[in-house]
Amino acid sequence: MFSWSFLKAGELLDLDDELHRVDLINCVPGRTDEIEWMRLESVLTRRCVQFSPAEMTELFQVKRLRVRARNSVPQDFYAQTGDQLDDAARRRLFYVEQFDRLQPSKSTAQLARFIDEVYPTADFPHHKPSPGSVRRWVNGRGEPGRRWPGQMRGRYPRGPRCSREPEYAQEIFEDSFEAFLRSAR
Repeated sequence: MFSWSFLKAGELLDLDDELHRVDLINCVPGRTDEIEWMRLESVLTRRCVQFSPAEMTELFQVKRLRVRARNSVPQDFYAQTGDQLDDAARRRLFYVEQFDRLQPSKSTAQLARFIDEVYPTADFPHHKPSPGSVRRWVNGRGEPGRRWPGQMRGRYPRGPRCSREPEYAQEIFEDSFEAFLRSAR
C-alpha cells in the first residue's frame, strides 16, 4: 500500500477542490513511519475530517485528493519585478530594498533620517512612511537579500472575500426578496 508518511503537519492538500491543511498525524504506537490516521482541516470552514491511509489512497486514486507542492505559494510571489504590485506594496518594497542597501540603525531617529534621505529618490508618488512602519516592514517581510515582491502585498485585504452566508441561505434570501417584491406591486 502507498505510504503517506512523507506528509507533515501544516502541509496543504486539495480535497474535493477545497484547500485543506494537515492538522494532526497519528502514528502507530512505536512506529513513526506508519500512519494510523490523519486529520485534515479545511482552510475556509475550519471543519476537520479524519482519514486512514487506505481512505486517503482511495480518494487520491479517484482524483478527489491532490497533494499541493511543498511551500506552495501564488505563481507571482517570487517574481523578480514589482510591476504588478499595488502602490502600497511597491512603496514597502522600495523602502526595504533601500534599507538593505544602506543598512541604517533601526532606531527611530536613524530611520527618520533614512526616510528623509531615500524619499526623494523614489520614482513614484507616495507619502513618507513613519519610522515605525519601515521598522515593521524590515522585521516582518523577508530577510536581507531575499525580499520578494509577493511578501510586500497587503496581508489583510479589505472587504468581503466571499459571502458570509452559505449558498442555501442566499437562495432563501433571494426567494424571499423576490416574493416580497411580487407582493408589493
